[in-house]
Amino acid sequence: MIDMVTNPKMADYFFDKFTDFYHEYYRRIFQATAKKIDVFAMADDFGMQNNLLISPQMFDDYVTPRLKKMIDLAHEYNIFFLLHSCGNIKALIPRFIELGVDILDPVQPESMDPIEIKKNLEIKFASGRD
Repeated sequence: MIDMVTNPKMADYFFDKFTDFYHEYYRRIFQATAKKIDVFAMADDFGMQNNLLISPQMFDDYVTPRLKKMIDLAHEYNIFFLLHSCGNIKALIPRFIELGVDILDPVQPESMDPIEIKKNLEIKFASGRD
């Protein structure tokens, strides 16, 4: 995370390498399984109990384009995209919807009010309760 501030080119390089690797890895899986996968789940915690781990601007700079690439891959194979991210990520949920996230997991009631979120935002939840 420090490189995102002190060495953005290095951070971009590593984010791109990881994204390219996993994009190709999952593309091959999706091709090989031909319509046998319903949901593709990715997990990355973007929140703490009370706030985000990184600013919304850093999220847009570093995460958004790479996450969009993975979401688009799933949708290319008619697979729902489930994003698992713990913590208070309320500020990012509109971005997740815009990017094409189909299902959000979890919605931690200690950090966010699931009823309020569901009422105000159109997204599916797959969630347990802590």
